[in-house]
Amino acid sequence: MLLAATESSGLGSQLTMLLPLLLIAGMMFLMFRSRKKQMAQQSAMVTSLVPGVRVLLGSGFFGTIQRVEGDRADIEIAPGVVTTVLTRSILRVDNGDQQTAGDDLIGRERGDEPPASPIDER
Repeated sequence: MLLAATESSGLGSQLTMLLPLLLIAGMMFLMFRSRKKQMAQQSAMVTSLVPGVRVLLGSGFFGTIQRVEGDRADIEIAPGVVTTVLTRSILRVDNGDQQTAGDDLIGRERGDEPPASPIDER
């Protein structure tokens, strides 16, 4: 009788020790799966880049792709200002329907001219 009680508590403690490991393994699987999905989306977006497409860079700059060659892209971030970036630094293609952070705060719609600078008014 004592032996049976010891065995059942041993099984219970093994399951108790195994449960955290299963939870950690499950979390790692979900994180790996999510990261793999993000990488596939990024790869599909990079392959769809063509000259003339407006993109948002990881630095927050918007620009227009001038040329894509391998893992690098020439992007015009201002008229006459072309910079070379890694294609990995391109966050997304700007479809024009997505607002940037802060646009809702100042009530600006896409395509509106930015507010005039107070420096220009002097």
